[in-house]
Amino acid sequence: MTFFKKKSKIFFLALIVNFFLTISTYAHIDAETSGLDFEKAYPGKLKARFRNRKLIRSFKGGYSEEKIIAIPKNTRPPVEKYLRKKYIRQHGRQFYHRGAAFIVVKSWLESGPFEKFPPRKYCMLKSDMNHLLKEYRKSHDVSVIENALGYAPGTLKSLEDELYVFYIDHQNYKFQIPDGTEIGANNLWEPGGLTSGKCKEAVMINKAGADITIVFDKQLSNLQKQLKWQKVRLY
Repeated sequence: MTFFKKKSKIFFLALIVNFFLTISTYAHIDAETSGLDFEKAYPGKLKARFRNRKLIRSFKGGYSEEKIIAIPKNTRPPVEKYLRKKYIRQHGRQFYHRGAAFIVVKSWLESGPFEKFPPRKYCMLKSDMNHLLKEYRKSHDVSVIENALGYAPGTLKSLEDELYVFYIDHQNYKFQIPDGTEIGANNLWEPGGLTSGKCKEAVMINKAGADITIVFDKQLSNLQKQLKWQKVRLY
């Protein structure tokens, strides 16, 4: 009798495992065909793999990430040349509906050579930024931010207390996939609107005019007056 009970438990457990595997599979398939739900439901490494796989499938024939990166920065083509229209459209829609944010280092802003942001300023999907802040505040490890944003290891190590997040009123901006020719594109830039840490990124363009940008006159306080913000480090 005990033998049959054990077999029944094993059989029942197998049914449960099979059920969840089936649900997971269909959820994955639905996400790939319908768009955004998968990203809301599956954060972390699984989301990164999903995004990367989706991007690879979105390159037009004859193009790849490696080929675009190999092109000199100032001569890289517009994204429409090598990415499919559906991918480009979905990317911009996410920023329009979910909003955008970017991180600023106080000392870089106030001692740097610029008094305003470039017209094609880099930003991150707001939901990705919020998830990133949550992970950083849980781990107290600034490499979490460095890896996500594409900074070289150790870049922010002594600057944790100078990090601020600013949020963009997405009603006033259009969002496009970066083409890698922007001022903010460094040697870790990757084509397709993903950072090297697989966070969604875009360049923000003022709807009132492509050359209109945010002026801060080398003062963080001036930026704080114009945008919603919060300090990254809370401890």
